[in-house]
Amino acid sequence: MEPKAGAQLVVEEYKPLSTRVELSDVSDQEITLLTGQNRMTPALQQAIKRVLDQNGVIDSLDEQIKTRKNEEQSIAADQGRIRENMKALKGSPEEKALLQRYTGQLNQQEDRLAALRSQLADLTARRQQASDQLDKILGEIALDEKF
Repeated sequence: MEPKAGAQLVVEEYKPLSTRVELSDVSDQEITLLTGQNRMTPALQQAIKRVLDQNGVIDSLDEQIKTRKNEEQSIAADQGRIRENMKALKGSPEEKALLQRYTGQLNQQEDRLAALRSQLADLTARRQQASDQLDKILGEIALDEKF
């Protein structure tokens, strides 16, 4: 440069940003944020979709398990009520007819409890398989995305 002359010097700044996303804990809000920032490559979208789909399977199984357990608890409470009623019948004239009725109800409930326990065992095994599959999916994902 000439003495007393001016010149323009352009300096570009570069600020590297890094974001780490744990796919096992990704939420809908984080997906919306990543999508809104155009920070999702097709490979990342596919990885997140696989994880979300498997989480959906696990959530569905969890809901089915919860429903069966609630029904099991309801039956147990009802059986307690029936047994109390049976105790109170001692010596009443209606005892025989009501005891037969209550015994029939208890028998039906026991059959339903056996079915529920079988379903719970099956659902729990399927839930464990789904969880293992999620772990496998997560273990297979290795992305190093640059934006």
